[in-house]
Amino acid sequence: MGNSFWETQFVLDPPPVPVERHGDVDLHLPPGDGQHPAVVVVHGVPGPPEAPDARDWPLYRGYGALLAERGVVAAIPRLTVTHPDDLTTVADRIAGTADLLRADPRVDRDRLALWFFSGAGLLLGDWLRDPPRWLRGLAATYPLLAPLPEWPPVDPRFHPIDALGPTEARATSPHPLDSASSHPLDSTSPHPLDSASSHPLGSTGDQPGAGPDPIARVDAGPGGSAAPRPVDPNQPPAGHGGGGVGEQGITRGVPAGAARSVPLVLTRVGRDRPAVASSIDTFLAAAARHGTPVRVVDVPHGQHGFDALDHTDESRAAVRTARDALLDLLTHP
Repeated sequence: MGNSFWETQFVLDPPPVPVERHGDVDLHLPPGDGQHPAVVVVHGVPGPPEAPDARDWPLYRGYGALLAERGVVAAIPRLTVTHPDDLTTVADRIAGTADLLRADPRVDRDRLALWFFSGAGLLLGDWLRDPPRWLRGLAATYPLLAPLPEWPPVDPRFHPIDALGPTEARATSPHPLDSASSHPLDSTSPHPLDSASSHPLGSTGDQPGAGPDPIARVDAGPGGSAAPRPVDPNQPPAGHGGGGVGEQGITRGVPAGAARSVPLVLTRVGRDRPAVASSIDTFLAAAARHGTPVRVVDVPHGQHGFDALDHTDESRAAVRTARDALLDLLTHP
């Protein structure tokens, strides 16, 4: 393993796939002809100023290959955030990446999802507030879901909890969502968004480089998930709506006339900063009130960045479970 987080190897070892670089966007391509569903992988922000392009980190190259091996085109845009004002530019780049995918003849333009990591969780708001029809699902891994108190003011557009909308606009049946903790960004350097350690979000846990995580209501066990299978948009996913390794599926229908809620797969680690954990608790409670379907994947012993820092069966199972849950959403009729 490398000395810096961005040199640390992914916890899984998927087979390598072709990667095309289109300016600031990398496409990880699956084998086979025809049109494929696609996922925009939104890497964590902000990163340490000395870090190389996140598209070249083993962690995100691993996620690109992990998705491509299941028949999905993965797009990873290069994103730079040094101040909250940069979030607007980054949000536009994410939307542009989705447009790039939908214009690619190798992509099924009506089956896209977005997967947010760490501090990029603040960018969920646009997609929760007004999801396009082609958006089949969202995922968030150890996400930051509210600006930290010590930050300068952040545009309300980037407050995902508020983006869930008023209760009367969405399904209101109660969700069995359990509160849990999660911990993403820890800003410890003089600049409000710079990290003081080699970990992109700073050291926030009880081990070097520990940080935030997503939320889950299914403990990731050592067994992992089912054997890899290519995505076939013409077939319903096996076990859709069910649980899985360390996961609890939570879905609710949206009444006619209500705003559409896009399902979210949320991964949460068990060791993180309390301030971030409380933001995830608040998000889950709001999701329950507003009828937003959430599937939580728990990593009880994981730290922020567990998918590179914690090479355990629990970590590997959690990553596979989150991936498979998101692909179920992509292929669901």
